[in-house]
Amino acid sequence: MRRRDLLKTSALASGVAVTGCLRLTQEAGPNAATPTSDGATTTQAAAATDGATIPQLQSVSDLFEIKWSTDRHIGSTRIHRNSLYGESGDTVLKFSTDTGELQWETTPEHARDGHIIQSVQPTESIVCVLERSDPDTDEPVRLFGVDPQDGTEAWYSEGEFAQWFTSSNPFATSDRYAAFAQQSRDNATTNIWTFDIKTGDRLSKTTVDEDDEDTDIRFVRTVSIRDTKVLLFGNKVEVRDATTGSVLNTRDLDLSHASIDGDWIYAGGSSVAKLRVDGLDPVWRTEVSSRTTAIPAVSDERNKLVVGTKAGVRCFDTSTGDTEWEYRTAGEVSDYDGGVELVDGIVWVFDDAGHLSIIDLSSGDPIYDEQQKSNSDNPSDMVASGSELYLSLANSSEQPQTEIPRGTSAMSISTE
Repeated sequence: MRRRDLLKTSALASGVAVTGCLRLTQEAGPNAATPTSDGATTTQAAAATDGATIPQLQSVSDLFEIKWSTDRHIGSTRIHRNSLYGESGDTVLKFSTDTGELQWETTPEHARDGHIIQSVQPTESIVCVLERSDPDTDEPVRLFGVDPQDGTEAWYSEGEFAQWFTSSNPFATSDRYAAFAQQSRDNATTNIWTFDIKTGDRLSKTTVDEDDEDTDIRFVRTVSIRDTKVLLFGNKVEVRDATTGSVLNTRDLDLSHASIDGDWIYAGGSSVAKLRVDGLDPVWRTEVSSRTTAIPAVSDERNKLVVGTKAGVRCFDTSTGDTEWEYRTAGEVSDYDGGVELVDGIVWVFDDAGHLSIIDLSSGDPIYDEQQKSNSDNPSDMVASGSELYLSLANSSEQPQTEIPRGTSAMSISTE
C-alpha cells in the first residue's frame, strides 16, 4: 500500500472558490496498471474479482478548487489567446478564460432556423463557424466567418448537398484557410472543401469515392492544415494542396485520428504511429489491439503520447512507440463525449458511458473515476490550454449525483 500526494486542482464556479488538496491512499485497484508478458503494461478489467477498488473521494472539493463556472453548456470548445469559444444550439459564444465573463453571443445572420452549429474554429482574424446540414430537408451545410471582436457575420458560403458529418473533427482552420470533409447522404462519397477564411471564397472541392479501391483515400475522419497543405486522415493519410485540391502525397496507413505537434504527426487507427510532417515518413508504428477513436494528446515535456480507444486509453513513449501503460474505461473514448486531454502530468478522459477518469500520466494509476452523466445525455466537451482545463456538462434530470459543476467550468491542476 502506497501513500502519495496526488494532486491539487482549480475548478471555477460563479463567484465561489473552494480550495482543497487531495491526499489519497491507493492500493492496486481494478484499473491499476500491471505488467504484461512483453514488458508493456495493461490494466485489469473493471470487473476484476480481486476485491480491490479505486479509492473514492469523499467530496469533489477534495479534488478541485472552483474559481468560476457558468450554467451555460457549450460544445465544440476552443481556446484562442485569452478567450474560450463554443456553440450552444444555433449560437456561437465567446467567454473570457480569466473570469468566465460572456464577451458576446451571436447567431450568424444567414443561419437557418432549427440548424445547430457543428463546429467553431477561432483564428486571429476570423472565427469560422460550421452549421450542420439537415438530411431530412435536403438543406446543405453552411460555413460562416464571424468577427472575433463582436461576433458579427463577415461572410458565409454554402455546400451543395446534405449529410451529417462523419465525425466531430472533420474541420480545421489556419490563419489563411478553412477545410472540411462532408459525406454524401448515401455514404458513398466524401467531398473535401477548402476556403479562404478572409473572403469566404471557395478555393477547391474534390470528391473521393468510398467504394473506389483505386482512390488514394476513400473516407476522412480528421482534417488538419499545415501551411498551404491540407492533411486528411482516414483509411489512408493524404496531403493535398489547399488552393487546388491536388494530391501531393499519400501514405498507405489506416490512421483516422491525428494531431500535429511541431514537425511530427501523432496518429492512430488500426495502429498508432509517429510520422514526419514533411514526407509522411514513419518514425515508428505500433500495432494495437483496440482501434483509436479520439484525437491523441501529446506531452513533449514528459515524452508521452496518450491515445483514446474503443476500450480505454493507452500511453506510449513518443521516442520509441513502446506502450507504457493502458487504462480500461467504462466506455469508448471519443471526441464527441470529451476525448482525452493532458494537464500538468494528469490525463483527463471522458468516455461515451459518461465516466470522467483522471489518471497519473507517469504511472497510469487512477486518481478519480466516476460517472458524471447518463450515456443518453447530450455530449460533454473539454479542452486543455496550458495548466487549465475547460469542461462543459449539460444539466439533465438523468445525471448521476456528483459535485462536478454543470454548465462550463475552467479548471487548473498541479501535482504535489
